[in-house]
Amino acid sequence: MALFPGPSGYGFRGPGERPQPMSDINVTPFVDVMLVMLVVFMVATPLLPTGVDVNLPEAPAKQVGTDRKPIEVSLDASGQLYVRQAPVDREELPALLRHLVEAEGDPTEVRIFVRADRSLPYGEVMQVVTQIGGAGFSKVAFLSEPPASSEHEDDR
Repeated sequence: MALFPGPSGYGFRGPGERPQPMSDINVTPFVDVMLVMLVVFMVATPLLPTGVDVNLPEAPAKQVGTDRKPIEVSLDASGQLYVRQAPVDREELPALLRHLVEAEGDPTEVRIFVRADRSLPYGEVMQVVTQIGGAGFSKVAFLSEPPASSEHEDDR
């Protein structure tokens, strides 16, 4: 006799025989949950904070485009030094930067962005920049926030 599904999801073989459970698994609810989770993560990921929380100074500079991702060196308000979001001792900075660019080749071609909190004294920031330059890196740039007013919009 053939196996026919009944209204409750069980198959009946014939009169007087016990109903047998269907062996198929319904994956539709699982797929629905996975798609909802995918959408939630796709929406939430761009909202995650990135980098060290630093209060940058304002400057009317334009963004620079490039193929290579620069190395970010950050100084927070307490003077703690970070390289790519990882805390670093100041004495270790030159060796760490050289290690990061070993695969890239010439350190004079690697760009380093310095993100320093505006409340830091100028001398502390310059000590870090001097260390970076002493390690052989010549392309060092300071990151800043764009000005709050729109007085430089016609410079585009």
